[in-house]
Amino acid sequence: MIDNRMKRKILIAVLVIAVVGGFFGYRLYNKKTPTASEKDAEETIAASALFAVFQKNDSIAGQLYNDKVIQVSGMIQSVEGGGKTNVYFESGDPSGAVICEFDSTFRPAWSPGQQATIKGICAGLSGFPGMGDVILQRCAVVE
Repeated sequence: MIDNRMKRKILIAVLVIAVVGGFFGYRLYNKKTPTASEKDAEETIAASALFAVFQKNDSIAGQLYNDKVIQVSGMIQSVEGGGKTNVYFESGDPSGAVICEFDSTFRPAWSPGQQATIKGICAGLSGFPGMGDVILQRCAVVE
């Protein structure tokens, strides 16, 4: 049978574990998701060239670019707001574009037809090979 001292020690151990677990859980919950602005670009490529690589072979392109910080430049096709702000780069192909996703606080000063350079974390091709968009997430403007 467990005496009172042993019960007290078990209770203290459980409380310590709960407090330590709660602390780490709180830190993880409030951890800021890194954006591309905090990292150096691993690759630099024109938006149209990036799109062409994914259209040619999305499997190989995914191995080369997915989860890497990619710096792209090109002509802005359109800008859409609401929730996240999406900047569409012209790809030279009517079947898709390179889309850079920014958070909802970003207010771009670009208009269609302007040149821009952006870096973001490549999430790959959305849609079907031959028809889809290349997505860059957590994007940042390159000065």
